[in-house]
Parts: sequence; structure tokens; C-alpha cells
Amino acid sequence: MHKQQIKTLLINALISPEMGILLLAMACSVFFGSRIALALSASSVSDAKLRFLIGAPIGCFMFALKDVKEVLFPDAANRHLLHEWPDYPVLQGTCYIGLAYLLLFMGIAAAFYIFPISPKSALGAPALAASIVGSIVSYFTIFHAKNTVRHLLEKEHTSTKH
Repeated sequence: MHKQQIKTLLINALISPEMGILLLAMACSVFFGSRIALALSASSVSDAKLRFLIGAPIGCFMFALKDVKEVLFPDAANRHLLHEWPDYPVLQGTCYIGLAYLLLFMGIAAAFYIFPISPKSALGAPALAASIVGSIVSYFTIFHAKNTVRHLLEKEHTSTKH
């Protein structure tokens, strides 16, 4: 990887929708935490039902593992085509960044089982929301990368037939 590609990946990791979601969740917890806790304490939904939502980040991670294989581990017939594409290393890096964020969001979700955090608390509600929304965004980043690779390969295969 070249210096420019590494710089691009670092910028993509730090200036990303996932980072925005994390920062928004922290800001909501700090500035509106008491209001969030008060509003959710009046809710009739139990903590046990809300904890069921914690499975969403795990599901997104599993789907992402399935989809990322096409990008990171292309079959032998297509490997040379992708390695010739100049933006392929950045696309690979984007997938690794997406997987790292998915692991982070799964860790946040797992904290609800490891620590006594209520999903209705000032810390728990924004964390649970960030975990779910961030996982979905990270999954769609990987899904987009997979579709980009498919499109590139289809374009290449149709141009070689003519």
C-alpha cells in the first residue's frame, strides 16, 4: 500500500458515518442523558425486551462476514482483475474498517450482558441505539463494497466478450 492509500484509509476511518454515530451517542448521553432516562423510564417496554435488540449488531456482523469474502478473498479467476484495479486496496481497507467498526458495535452491545447497564439509562439508551444503527451502517458499507466489486467484474467480463 502506498502512503496516499494509507492516508485515505485513516481519513475514511475517522471521518465516517460510524464515527459520527459514536460521537452523536456520546453527546446525547452527556447533554440529554437525564431527559432520555426520564422519558424511557415512563416507557412500558421492559429492559429484557430491549436487550433482545442487542442481537442486531451480531446479525449485521454475520451478514458482513458472508459479504466481505467476495471483496477480500476473490476467486482465482477474478483475483488478477481486482489486483490490477488501482482503487482495490482502498476498497479492501474500507472493508477492514467496516469490520472493525462492527466489532466495536458488537462490543458495545455485549457490554449490556457483561455490565449492569440498563438500556433505559442515560448511558444505555444512546449506546444501544448507536450499536444498532452503527452496525447497520457498517454492514451497508461492506455491502456497497461487494456490489462495487461485482459491478466491476461484470463490466470487465462483458467488455472482454465484445
